Amino acid sequence: MSFKDNHLSFAATDSHRLALRELKLVSNIHGSFIVPSTSLNELTKLINNDNDEIRIYVNDSYMVFKTSSFTLFSRLIQGNYPNITGLFLKNSKTTITLDTAQLLMGIDRACLFASEWKNNNVQLEIIDGKRIKISSSSSNIGGIEETQNIKLINGETDLTISLDGSYLINALKAIKEEEIRLSFGGSMRPVLIEPINNPSYIHLISPVRSY
Repeated sequence: MSFKDNHLSFAATDSHRLALRELKLVSNIHGSFIVPSTSLNELTKLINNDNDEIRIYVNDSYMVFKTSSFTLFSRLIQGNYPNITGLFLKNSKTTITLDTAQLLMGIDRACLFASEWKNNNVQLEIIDGKRIKISSSSSNIGGIEETQNIKLINGETDLTISLDGSYLINALKAIKEEEIRLSFGGSMRPVLIEPINNPSYIHLISPVRSY
């Protein structure tokens, strides 16, 4: 969690994927703090039905979240968080715009056949510069593939990439906007997922080898 100039940014990564979310808030806190995910997961449960404002207090060892109905203390993890600024694509080779709900359903169906892969491999392939093919296969069940229309495409149209389907599903479920933009730097470069008209929330997912 990083506080700067009345902005709060959340970043989380497990080295295979990264999520970044930014919020505006009123704050006199400046600095970055590593908060255990277990604490933040507990916080989301507590505030699920609480519309009260949250006050955040922090020192070198603890962060405190306080409302009129609860107070949550969380220890902080000491050390420096990995530098993530160099991970984001500066010059993507291909960008496409897709319908969020439609892509989510397609990935979800493909994952039914991808379960025997340790990474739930789902392959995305651009077809004729106008459509994207979503496919996966299982030696025991068979394979599945479907194509969806691309709303907008810029850059190279020759692209095939394999991604962990479960990671894609998690990212797409968290996005509420109707359309998303996928930016590709190549078949073995991370994919940047951005909601259209919402630059404050992005996902980055590393590809997996399909052999």
